[in-house]
Amino acid sequence: MWIYAKGMTVKTAVITGGTDGMGKALALTYLRRGDQVVVIGTDASKGQAMLDAAAELEAGARIESSGRI
Repeated sequence: MWIYAKGMTVKTAVITGGTDGMGKALALTYLRRGDQVVVIGTDASKGQAMLDAAAELEAGARIESSGRI
């Protein structure tokens, strides 16, 4: 679990359960700030929805999938 403190700078975050709920919200928050985010989830449809949401944030963002979403 990440604890966010004022002034904290995250470069790369690994978020388990990042395809839904608070994990997804946290992942999208870090992506909006320009951080790298690795999202781990077990539901393929939620994984695809997360990829779609991340792609909508910024046209220049680099979005990749392991192929096992």
